[in-house]
Amino acid sequence: MPRSGKRRLFFGLWPDDDLRTRVVRATRAEVRGTGGKPTPPENLHMTLHFLGPTPEELIHPLIERVSALPLDPFELALEQYGYWQRARTLWLGPNETPLPLAELARDIGRISHELGLPRNRRAFIPHMTLARKVNRLTPREPPRPLHWPVNEFVLVESVLGGRHSRYTILEHFD
Repeated sequence: MPRSGKRRLFFGLWPDDDLRTRVVRATRAEVRGTGGKPTPPENLHMTLHFLGPTPEELIHPLIERVSALPLDPFELALEQYGYWQRARTLWLGPNETPLPLAELARDIGRISHELGLPRNRRAFIPHMTLARKVNRLTPREPPRPLHWPVNEFVLVESVLGGRHSRYTILEHFD
């Protein structure tokens, strides 16, 4: 744990190994074409709500409150590429956000704010980061949809350092 007594956390959707493999295969040419730094397959995920540095004493109340949220299983179709120019990031996401996903992200944000954590000012755009430090974009044909049955979400600790962040799942919610 960092000396500050805070842990860098986020809530997210965590794909299984099969979906990770399918994402990597389906997007390999697109990612290579960017000249960017690919996201390691084991780090592929979809962030629901980034908490950032979270005081240790808030983690248990956060888990307790979020555990009470209902999760209606839904299917997510990963079917479009996106690019954030300022961040030089290529991503994969749905054309439309399923209502249960939007509600889950909103409710997690509300709970974290009620517990005194800073409000996330960015609009929720569901995406899976494929590459960072993108140098160029190739013509992006939409990928064939990759279907992701979602029936759980996770609380993850992110530790910065080395070549990539290291993620550890702290809690599963279903």
